[in-house]
Amino acid sequence: MRRFLELKHWHLFLLIVICGSWSSPSPLEEIIHGIATLAMTGWLYAIGVYGHRQMMDLGLSPMKIQLFRFNVLLVGITFLCSFIWSPYIVESGSFQLTDIPIGIFSLYVFYAVIQVVFFVCKILAKNERKSEVTFLDYLTYLIFMGILPVGIWIIQPKVNRIFVKPFTAS
Repeated sequence: MRRFLELKHWHLFLLIVICGSWSSPSPLEEIIHGIATLAMTGWLYAIGVYGHRQMMDLGLSPMKIQLFRFNVLLVGITFLCSFIWSPYIVESGSFQLTDIPIGIFSLYVFYAVIQVVFFVCKILAKNERKSEVTFLDYLTYLIFMGILPVGIWIIQPKVNRIFVKPFTAS
């Protein structure tokens, strides 16, 4: 997983943005979207886990890493399954009893996406400043995650500086 931290920004751009926006005939499209999903999930997971480890080495207060690990894997698996099964979904046009648990699960997945993004942004800000942070300290990371095609070009060089340099120096 540490390999995701060592990638250059243009590698991530190709893996996440270009593969994520790829359009082609059905079986190939799902495979390429799966690559983008796995790359995005792996990148977020690597930043969160290694960032949390480095943050603990700095003596900063711990965050809920178990919840993060669960949520990032849940989001990745959910998106991967949605790409695989999307060609086979047939809309009935009417409400069914099975829509209730699917709706509740979808709400939790929405929460999980928000939690993962906030966690990663806070980890990045804590490791960059080497101190506790407030919401305004990691707001720029949130904005760049929101506009990911541009944000990758700004976030990944900082990730390289924060995480890769300390490991190669020792």
